[in-house]
Amino acid sequence: MTSSASSLRVHKSQTFFHSAGEGLLALVLLAILPFFFVGAPAWMATDVIRALANLAHIGFFALATVLVAGRVDLRSPRRWLLLTGVVVIISLLIELIQSQVGRSATVHDGLRNLTGTWLAILWLQRPSAGVWLGRAIVGGVLLLELGLVAETIAAQQRMRAQLPLLSGMESVWDVNRWQGIASEVRQSDDHASEGTYALEARLGPTAFSGISMTRMPNDWSAYGELSFDVYNPQAKKLQLTVRIHDADHEIAEAAWRFEDRFNRRLLVEPGWNHYRISLAEVQQSPEEREMDMSLIKELRLFAAGLEEEKIIYLDNFLFD
Repeated sequence: MTSSASSLRVHKSQTFFHSAGEGLLALVLLAILPFFFVGAPAWMATDVIRALANLAHIGFFALATVLVAGRVDLRSPRRWLLLTGVVVIISLLIELIQSQVGRSATVHDGLRNLTGTWLAILWLQRPSAGVWLGRAIVGGVLLLELGLVAETIAAQQRMRAQLPLLSGMESVWDVNRWQGIASEVRQSDDHASEGTYALEARLGPTAFSGISMTRMPNDWSAYGELSFDVYNPQAKKLQLTVRIHDADHEIAEAAWRFEDRFNRRLLVEPGWNHYRISLAEVQQSPEEREMDMSLIKELRLFAAGLEEEKIIYLDNFLFD
């Protein structure tokens, strides 16, 4: 009797702690869930923080699968597929809602959700050749995701190491940080104001065409000016606009307003042009606030309403 009573007490204790653990896990997941639908605060807008936040998709769905496994027998491959289908539907709904509330919707997030689900499913199974193969595949996908985070961190370190040079175009890695907007961009040795290479941009005949840099050191607060060079090989002048905005510009209640960012028109003469922009002026440019110079998100140069293709060369973006 004593042994039976003792076993019963142990069983009740295990049941209690198991239920308490499930309840705590459910509370953690409920606390995290709203972050799928609300905008992240400005301090989370850096590339590294966003890369780390992407891993949260994997963690969330892995923990959610563990919670489900406490109530549903997941030993059957048929149930694995059923749960996969449920996660796909949930992921589509999340992305649909995000697209309606100002969040970016991406297929990659859905793949991360499935990675977390399958990671938990396979590690909850008894080992077998098939299970180990599945673990290896999902583990490889997880390593790829971790590699993306590591690459982002390494890129940020490399960008910080070359400061006060923001972009010198001397490496393909540096040039690839620029994206064309209705334009073709490439590294070129035709015209360089410093070193061997410059960025060649072929601006398309459209409403807006230019170049944009979003992969950058976000903290510009230690500097007073940004200078850069533009070469115009055409015989006529060309008008460009330089635009700079911070993280708050993207997530504010009235996001992306013209009056909430820095905009300046540049008249680009034939040949070399050297420009200097006061970062104090950039900071004061939004109408109703000061720009957060520690969280700059984009530098863009563009032309408006071109009727034919124009070529420009850009080089030596440097902080002073």
